[in-house]
Amino acid sequence: MLTPYQHRQLHRLRWTAFIVVGLAFVLSFFHRFAPAAIAGDLKAAFAIQSAALGSLAATYFYVYTVMQIPTGILADTLGPRRIVAAGGVIAGLGSLLFGLAPSFEWAAAGRLLVGL
Repeated sequence: MLTPYQHRQLHRLRWTAFIVVGLAFVLSFFHRFAPAAIAGDLKAAFAIQSAALGSLAATYFYVYTVMQIPTGILADTLGPRRIVAAGGVIAGLGSLLFGLAPSFEWAAAGRLLVGL
């Protein structure tokens, strides 16, 4: 049986986990649509045509789709806490790489990391 203090701590921990995972979901939703919002800037910054821009935007979706089953298996074996934490760190690094990308290739690598 939990003491009142332990019960409050557990309740607080549950809400914290819910908020962190919820924010990660909102961030992933943002990454789905961000290239469309800044399409003109991306085309100008990397001197690319619309087809290349489409490939850049699709990189996230391709990797995201391929990683669904492996990520689920990893979450079952290693635990969701570790997978969510690792995914958040990898996506954060990918976001930084995409935002600071000096070339199209680096931007695509950033999108790839975000999709993981």
